[in-house]
Amino acid sequence: WGSNGLATRICTLQVDDALRPWINVPSDPDGKLLKALDAVGTRNTVRDALYWSELYGGSLVLLLLKDGSERLEMPLRNPKAELAGMRVIPATREQVATNQTDIQLNQNSKYFGDIETHRINRMDGGQYLAHASRLIKVTGFPAAPSKEIEWRYRFFGISRIQACLDRMSNYDVTANGMANIVHQLQVGKLTVDGLREILANEETAEAGFK
Repeated sequence: WGSNGLATRICTLQVDDALRPWINVPSDPDGKLLKALDAVGTRNTVRDALYWSELYGGSLVLLLLKDGSERLEMPLRNPKAELAGMRVIPATREQVATNQTDIQLNQNSKYFGDIETHRINRMDGGQYLAHASRLIKVTGFPAAPSKEIEWRYRFFGISRIQACLDRMSNYDVTANGMANIVHQLQVGKLTVDGLREILANEETAEAGFK
């Protein structure tokens, strides 16, 4: 991402194209809603969430809401609570620690078969819990169930860049192999005794052959 310009473009091109016109709200001619969204950095949040989804296969957007609760692991009771800010969390091992054991098994829960509470690692080495009602999950390409694919990739999805880099890596191996073959080739010099006489048995033709 940081050193490969092509890799960066793979993950950002479609996102940038999609967000360039941003959004239009016909029922908000004065633009009050857009100003409110801009105040909490919505556009940048959406961009980063999609960037990391393309790169890592997924991301989480943590909504910081003024709902009277300071415990992020508690379900959101007031969906109309004021939004104070948002944080984007890339779905990497270093930051999202959720695994199969966090799947909700209670059939009476609306989160049955899904993750109700995510475990998120802090940058300082600590960890906190965040309820799904306070998160927006952004996923990459879906992956079919397979023992060869790690669960976290099946849950969040597969990175867009992975298949591209795998194919490019195979191409590089082939190109380097061909370059080595060409480098080792030697141009030989073939001589045939009496070649001029064979090709031109007349004096004028032999003069032209020279």
